[in-house]
Amino acid sequence: MYQYVAPTRPSTPAPTTNQQVTALQQLERKGPAVKGTAISTSFRRTFKQVGKTLVANPALRRRIAHHMTSPSLFRAKHLKQLLAAVDAVLDVGVNDGTPELYRAFPDAHFYLIDAQGEIDAMLKHRPKAYSCVNVALGASVGEATLFRHALTGRSTLVSRTSLTKSEIRCTQQVPMTTLDHLIESRVVESSLGVKIDAEGSELAILEGAQAVLNRFSFVLCEASVMNRFVDGYTFSDLVSFLAKHELRFFNFLNPVKPYRNFYDVIFLRSGDPRFDGPQERPSLQ
Repeated sequence: MYQYVAPTRPSTPAPTTNQQVTALQQLERKGPAVKGTAISTSFRRTFKQVGKTLVANPALRRRIAHHMTSPSLFRAKHLKQLLAAVDAVLDVGVNDGTPELYRAFPDAHFYLIDAQGEIDAMLKHRPKAYSCVNVALGASVGEATLFRHALTGRSTLVSRTSLTKSEIRCTQQVPMTTLDHLIESRVVESSLGVKIDAEGSELAILEGAQAVLNRFSFVLCEASVMNRFVDGYTFSDLVSFLAKHELRFFNFLNPVKPYRNFYDVIFLRSGDPRFDGPQERPSLQ
């Protein structure tokens, strides 16, 4: 007499602690792909995969709690609430695009600015209306040395410290101009916003915009906190400089951590009504 034995699925081994750590580190490094999700889709998927073994690790449990309780505000719905409406946005250090910003300002014209190669070929995300400007920005007009890294988002005009060093693929001489010159020569819109992610050159770029800073309704900027770059600016330097031009620190966009290399931050005009509080309580979902 034959007895039927149901086939069994091969068991999947539980992930090791190192695999769990790697999974969360990858999530934390993803930047725009994860920005803007209180608990991202990929994070949920990873959480389900590692299950109880993940929660059993105290260090990982703390990271999970951090992701759940400190949502990123770098999402289109929040940016619409936090930033003033403008006719055009300068996306400085565009790399492969800033999709949440494009969704927040669907009717604005975007000036996509980057010193690396052919910008249009680099883009994975595009706004509806845009112009590409292939040039480096700084405090003066001239030439600059671009340190091109294997990861294009880490390419920079300044030298990295040991805290953030990574493989340099090559160096390249590139033309450099200022925001003053660029805006006066190419930008026709009067109401402007600017987003700057320039890997250590943020303050230098703003120093090259002193004649046009009064045209910015907002500055959305990656601001260094730790010593990421040789002779780099401090967060206090950035806040102090913009305050002199009536641009006031408003908010962090990233979850706050005990130690963080940088934050994406918002500066608004000193007289912006948002400093008097929201019209209605913003949702963080």
